[in-house]
Amino acid sequence: MSSSTLVIKYCLECKFLPRATKLQLVLQQNYPTLKIVLDNQGEPGDFDVFFQDEKGILTTLHSKIENQEGFVDTPGKLQKILTGIKSQLKRVTTTDGQN
Repeated sequence: MSSSTLVIKYCLECKFLPRATKLQLVLQQNYPTLKIVLDNQGEPGDFDVFFQDEKGILTTLHSKIENQEGFVDTPGKLQKILTGIKSQLKRVTTTDGQN
């Protein structure tokens, strides 16, 4: 079993906590065994989703500012994150199996 984590990093002062919590709930419903953490240390305007593998390596799945993707407010944006999680979990599982 991997120790991968999904990190939702958001701007606290921008009052993005409700959006982060809502996304956390939706992602947890799709991946109930995946650890999902909220990180309120984002810079002003940040709303990012990262996959962190067991080595601590972060892969960006969504970035409001850096990738100009806005909020996760459409089915397409959510699906992109879900597909990214599936891909990363498959990569981690494959890597674990080779060690």
